[in-house]
Amino acid sequence: MIFRQRARRTWGSSTPSVRRSSPVYANDHLPPHFHILHPDFEALIVIETFATYAGSLKGTAGRDAMSWAVENIQAIKTEWNRVNPRWPIQ
Repeated sequence: MIFRQRARRTWGSSTPSVRRSSPVYANDHLPPHFHILHPDFEALIVIETFATYAGSLKGTAGRDAMSWAVENIQAIKTEWNRVNPRWPIQ
């Protein structure tokens, strides 16, 4: 995972040039959430509940992204708190 202005995770692809990520954006809106970006879909996921706030997840890539998020929830929360200090989460 790379932390700069956003947290980003890339997971495997048969096409190396296709980037998939799960960013947390600075000064973003509530509820606290992260984005799952994929060439076939985009979704906003609420950090506390893993509920889909907007968009949708599709197929194996969506399941893989959510599985990664569950395993890395503390890093996602830490990044949210770092780039969105007005709305900290536990």
